[in-house]
Amino acid sequence: MANNAIEILSNEKLENKFKTQAFENAKIIDINKVIPLYEAIYKRAIKKS
Repeated sequence: MANNAIEILSNEKLENKFKTQAFENAKIIDINKVIPLYEAIYKRAIKKS
């Protein structure tokens, strides 16, 4: 995984492609659906500790 990250960061064209894709994905994610998922994860983690 680290090697892939290094490849992306050292290849400007590939890095720009990833940035564009990440931005497009971020535009379609509904924060009102994601926040409850994170809250559930945190609550489970708290119960386990």
